[in-house]
Amino acid sequence: MRSWGSIEGLQLVRLATGTHLKDALRAYRQNRNVLYAEPNYIYHALTTPNDPKFPQLWGLQNTGQNLGTVGADIHATQAWGLTTGSFKCCRRSD
Repeated sequence: MRSWGSIEGLQLVRLATGTHLKDALRAYRQNRNVLYAEPNYIYHALTTPNDPKFPQLWGLQNTGQNLGTVGADIHATQAWGLTTGSFKCCRRSD
């Protein structure tokens, strides 16, 4: 279906109707000419921060607030569908 010039050999393929994903992945992964094969995952953000000032943070999700440009942001809410990160604070034990 699609190839990318920036990554040599990367291809997006569409499976024939009736082809099971598990079978197709097995076949691709057994092919010595294929480095890796995986489904075309689609992730969606399910939550937004509970910070009351979040709507003002245009760099995280720009909806045009404060005369900003819609979409001119880092797409943080989409990234939170993958991970929200973690904060660890460590103390020296000595």
